[in-house]
Amino acid sequence: MDQARHQGRTGLSRLMGHHAWLLTAIILSWAGPGFAGPAYGPVRSGESLWEIAGRIETDTLVSRDQIMLALLRANPTAFATPCNVNGALRLGALLLIPDADQMAALDAERARAEVAKQNRTWREHQARGSGLTCPAGAPGVLCRLKITRMRMG
Repeated sequence: MDQARHQGRTGLSRLMGHHAWLLTAIILSWAGPGFAGPAYGPVRSGESLWEIAGRIETDTLVSRDQIMLALLRANPTAFATPCNVNGALRLGALLLIPDADQMAALDAERARAEVAKQNRTWREHQARGSGLTCPAGAPGVLCRLKITRMRMG
């Protein structure tokens, strides 16, 4: 990088540029057991969960709805509203990509129904002009959603 461009960067952006790999390693180490995959990000301005889910390639046949719900479940802190796929993504978030078993934990039909339900809920709140609040005591994501099968440790 030339001297003029280097001096024009802020301290934080310079630090991030030089140490992005370290930050990624730290974040991935926090992912805990069950996370064995790559990450997507950082999330850029204007990106939607729908678009990101469409970019994720899998070895198994999973629907975009299944991918969106799995991303929401794996990354609750990356969403302004972590119990609805329509919640805004936080700018700069790094999304942990669940493995194929985690994506397929909810079958395609139930995932489609859950996304449709979340879309209705989102539209209702928008029509009333109120923000969507996740229920108290919800485990962070996919409120009241039963998972049919889950990969264990």
